[in-house]
Amino acid sequence: MKTGVLILFAVCTLCQCHAQDSKTQVWPVVSNLRATFDVTDKNPNIETTVFEEAGKPLYRIICHEGDFEDAETGSYDLLFHCKLVPVDTKDRFRDLFVPSDRWRRSRTRATFNSGLDDKCSDHPFYGQRRTFLVRGMKIKLEVAHFTFKPTEAEILEKGLIKPTQYGFSFGIDVIPDSTATGEIAGPAPQVCEDDFSLGKDGKIIEKKSLYPDPAQGIR
Repeated sequence: MKTGVLILFAVCTLCQCHAQDSKTQVWPVVSNLRATFDVTDKNPNIETTVFEEAGKPLYRIICHEGDFEDAETGSYDLLFHCKLVPVDTKDRFRDLFVPSDRWRRSRTRATFNSGLDDKCSDHPFYGQRRTFLVRGMKIKLEVAHFTFKPTEAEILEKGLIKPTQYGFSFGIDVIPDSTATGEIAGPAPQVCEDDFSLGKDGKIIEKKSLYPDPAQGIR
């Protein structure tokens, strides 16, 4: 009889642990947000705020041109880089777009370089339109009408890191989504990167690379 009680106790304990593990964080319901910005090399920095339904500010979406450094939000990478920053300064994350809580690199899916106007443009995770599910939100970031100077060939010939002139329309769309239970955005199934080089004949060689997100499995 005692053995039966112990087994029952063990089963109940496991059930309780499983129930506790299966609990998901309930995030505040956000108000819908839709905004469009004209981004250029002369005006490359944007910011907007995500509010709770009751009007309380919850998160800031901050985007800067690469090589920008901010004391509060850190460094920004490549051509254009966005961060989802909690208003609560006690939050353990300073960027909710990160793929892992141990991912120390600045590059996330909210970093735009490949996917603007190349073979990765229509990629579901690294293309012109990128969707994030995080903290009760579905967030869409979308680049459209991307133009730049000089040409890709001239950029390679001169050894430039990025275009000297560029412009695009940048859309931000935020809606509530109860399925978005994660504390951070998390990794994608696949990364798409596009690379350009000059052939011996002076023509552009474009190479598209697909590989698993290296942040997968890092917790």
